[in-house]
Amino acid sequence: MADNNNNNSNSNSSNTSTSSSSNRSRGRSNNNSNNDSNNVRIDIKQGLPESYPKINISAKMFVDRMDSYFQLQEALGNTLFKDNTVKVLTFLNNITDSAGTAIQLYYSTLRERGIVPPTYATICAEFIKSNTDVAEQDNLMRELIYELRPDTNTYMHEDAVRDYVHRFNEKLRRLEGSYDQQSMKNAIMQHIHPALRSHVQTLVVAQGRIGIITLSELQRLVISNANAVQDKWNAWRNNARDRQGTKRTYQQTRINHIESSFRDMNTHQSSNGDSSSINAISNQPRGIMDVVRAYCNAKNLCRWCKQERHLAANQRCNAVDRPVHIPDEELRAFASSRGYSLNFRGRQLK
Repeated sequence: MADNNNNNSNSNSSNTSTSSSSNRSRGRSNNNSNNDSNNVRIDIKQGLPESYPKINISAKMFVDRMDSYFQLQEALGNTLFKDNTVKVLTFLNNITDSAGTAIQLYYSTLRERGIVPPTYATICAEFIKSNTDVAEQDNLMRELIYELRPDTNTYMHEDAVRDYVHRFNEKLRRLEGSYDQQSMKNAIMQHIHPALRSHVQTLVVAQGRIGIITLSELQRLVISNANAVQDKWNAWRNNARDRQGTKRTYQQTRINHIESSFRDMNTHQSSNGDSSSINAISNQPRGIMDVVRAYCNAKNLCRWCKQERHLAANQRCNAVDRPVHIPDEELRAFASSRGYSLNFRGRQLK
């Protein structure tokens, strides 16, 4: 009996020792696992865009890239960029050359004055403002509102509209600052085929989306319904080619007629008449925007707000979001008074 009790005691001690060893092993394993999860390394350069201006994109797009970088770092678990100062300094250190010098001086000035806290949003706004080409922005706005349209050389209507929307969005992304979405929607509806415009307007009314449809939704609707009016597009393409051919032939005929009429006249007066007559035709405005510029120059008006000129030629007027519309009748009367032969059919009356 004594031997049996000793054996049981030894067995219990052995089991207790084994169990304690096993628990300690599991404890060390769990601690190691927790330490590994806490020591996950975050690559702070992951997603960081190339420095400006080396990256060769607009100031607004660079700010968008930096915003995406900060969001990615926070999603990976990096909490450093929740601090405004860290974000500002990271942003400033990623700008070089003259643009970097200018924004660093602006940041230093804000800190010295202590008037406006140098927040990340403030620094970004100043960076975009000081690195925006006013003349380029003027051209972009003009192209978006007046000039950009589907290419009639493309046979498939859907392909032509998709390409037009793609080019439209490319230029829109290069447009700095805010813009009026309704103006952009109006520009798209104005330049697509009239049959497609009517079709899309009917769908928007039927869906009860008047006034609330977004620009991207309108673009998708325009593309998806382009094939519904393919026959109208074919006829429009043919008419456009005919109009272009007739216009070129007619203008060249007039020039040839003037040249032949004055060819045999040797007097100085006749020679001057020949030159001025040909130049009068050759210098005809090529589009509505040329007439608008001539109108503003003749009346000494700002090309944007249409008030008395108050800025240099290439400066952007901030009084309005988009160029103020000149009534078509007034513009047509001006063109007529200057002897311009211009087709206004591509522009809707207001």
